[in-house]
Amino acid sequence: FFLPLVEEWLVQVADTSRSHGLQQVFWFGRSNCSFARMDGSSRNRPDGSTLLKCEQQLADGTGAASWVTTEGWDSLVYLFSTVQRDRTVGGSGELYEKLLWLHVPDFREGGMIRSIQSVESPLGSWVEDSSCTGISVSADCPYRDSEMDLLAYEPYGCDAGCSQVTAYARFETSIEVRSSALLSLINVFATCIIMGTMAWLFQIDTEGLVIAPIEKMVNIIKNLAEDPLRKPDLSRFDHPAEGGKDGKIGPQLETGALEMTILQIG
Repeated sequence: FFLPLVEEWLVQVADTSRSHGLQQVFWFGRSNCSFARMDGSSRNRPDGSTLLKCEQQLADGTGAASWVTTEGWDSLVYLFSTVQRDRTVGGSGELYEKLLWLHVPDFREGGMIRSIQSVESPLGSWVEDSSCTGISVSADCPYRDSEMDLLAYEPYGCDAGCSQVTAYARFETSIEVRSSALLSLINVFATCIIMGTMAWLFQIDTEGLVIAPIEKMVNIIKNLAEDPLRKPDLSRFDHPAEGGKDGKIGPQLETGALEMTILQIG
């Protein structure tokens, strides 16, 4: 009855808020760009590819023609950095899954796809973890690959040059990984306890229903072999697993009938 409960705890609840949020950040980030061209510079390129740079802007960032203002976009990025099912750990204020790296169109730079190093908004501030940036994480990153989740978003219908317009976001998931490992460890311990208990009960039943009657019949035969004229004393051969005089155990099947036959021969 315990394993189904543990398996229910181990079930991962589908949370698509981060994928949806990355799409929102992508499109709002380039909402003030009407025409983009390739930029051959190597600035802020995570994989060595060229960047798309906005050639014509709809507005100067005040929101006159674009979807949001600069302040609104900063707030959107901050909210995306805190988007998860459980925001904090045990009410301590520490984020459950921190945003380590964000590579999206920068509204402040005219929609150029680049790594967002930091944002300041009325809702709060966010700063990237410089040791965990890029598609390939450096050895200086304090988290293992299994403790990070890299999200990628490509615009719908993208067929050519998608590597230049892909948005990336990397979240830290070390607490979730540790919790899953702890629950798996509990599952293993519970399985060992249940299997050990079942083996112990099986041993008791085997001892009482099989081994004890056979040993009793062997002892009776030995007694008859030593003195065929003397009736065997059954009290000498009572096994504790059979219950003896103080208790009774279930039917012995063929072993009881075989024992009576041996006694009749004696």
